[in-house]
Amino acid sequence: MKTLAQHQIYALACMEYNQQLGIFYEPGTGKTIIALTWIAQSLKDGSINDALVICPASLVPNWEKDIDECTEFDHMTEEDRRLLKEKVTIRSFQKTYETVRRTVRHRDGYEEELKKKKVRAELDKPWGAIIIDESHSIGNHSSVQTKTALALANTTHHRYILTGTPVSGSTQTGGADYSKLFGQMMFLHPNIWRNWTDFCRRYVTAYTEYKAPAAYDIKALNKLMLDNAIAMRLRDCFDLPEATELSQPCPLMEKKAYKDMKAHRFLEYDLDDVKTIATKLRQLCSGSLITDKGTRRYNTSKEQALTELLQGTEDKVVIFCAFTASIDRCKETCEKAGRRTLVFDGRSNGPVWRDFDKPEYTAIVCHYQSGGAGLNLQAASTMVMFEPCYSSRDWKQAMRRIERPGQQNKMRYVYLYTPKTIEEKILGCVTSGVSVTDKMVETWFRSNEI
Repeated sequence: MKTLAQHQIYALACMEYNQQLGIFYEPGTGKTIIALTWIAQSLKDGSINDALVICPASLVPNWEKDIDECTEFDHMTEEDRRLLKEKVTIRSFQKTYETVRRTVRHRDGYEEELKKKKVRAELDKPWGAIIIDESHSIGNHSSVQTKTALALANTTHHRYILTGTPVSGSTQTGGADYSKLFGQMMFLHPNIWRNWTDFCRRYVTAYTEYKAPAAYDIKALNKLMLDNAIAMRLRDCFDLPEATELSQPCPLMEKKAYKDMKAHRFLEYDLDDVKTIATKLRQLCSGSLITDKGTRRYNTSKEQALTELLQGTEDKVVIFCAFTASIDRCKETCEKAGRRTLVFDGRSNGPVWRDFDKPEYTAIVCHYQSGGAGLNLQAASTMVMFEPCYSSRDWKQAMRRIERPGQQNKMRYVYLYTPKTIEEKILGCVTSGVSVTDKMVETWFRSNEI
């Protein structure tokens, strides 16, 4: 039987004494069982009658599975499991709102269809408690899922948010992006500020030329988190093996194509939108250029590098990619190396990653956004980042997939990148905890740094 660890017991006690709380525990610290334990206890003592859990679509099966297996913990009973299955509603962010359409007839006879997003009717009711997992997903002040979460906040007194990455980047330097705290803190306390403008007036100390926040009052925002959340690092909770990180350069093989594309010679490559050039340069580095006419394959030294990595270890391997074409190419490379391979991305049907524990599967290829949160892949001790992503949060979340309780082997992270290209700049950012923005990419182009 499993038992709650001390950091989980502490979080549970904090939830019992705080009706609104953020649990900013790193991935792998067991936030789900904390929340389920609190819900079960509150249902039994009559504090709440039901609960709504909101999370990314890829984590819905995880919550359902954790409810089914909750009796593996010595403090959970069959009655607890029955109550959780009956009283807990689990929805993805996308399933919390719906589009309402109405037609407006103007005086000149012109009819216009207006669309509006609103909370789904079946969810628009009083709730005993609402728990939002991966709560950084409701940080953007203008997103539909943030607005929906804030609307739902008024339906309950018990509001909890769970995430290991409440902000992007390091909270000790000016490089952190605190904007995600807007929606998260406002969900906990709807009257904490009036709107995005009010938040910026209080905490933003400088802006870019495009009126986006460039610097924050770090001391005030760190105090805001300290007053409204508890935090814990994974390595402070469990003894984990050491981890090594290696950035492996893979020389650019299609130099002419890269140079021409950077010079905006689009017609030859079936491109017609200048805004896509950065994405296309990244795809070219990985050897698979996605165009309107399909995927065009190019030579890439990453393929050979990945093959050598796969042949150099008998361990299971996790591979992360930013593009579906790269995922398909990595799967082919793995299978050529004799590895039976799983793929988990937006095209997957269900939680196929669970089969990774089976001995016949020795590799899995994931997309950063689909596979970067909530997956337990500690059956592997080697992770390969086939190409860097823009988001430092997604990068960090992906790394945590093998750094989980139960990991027995020394972990190895290998970052493949193409030197003297846009990939080198992106890798430097995300490994430093800084997310890449469109404005940063524009600056690189102007200064010819890529």
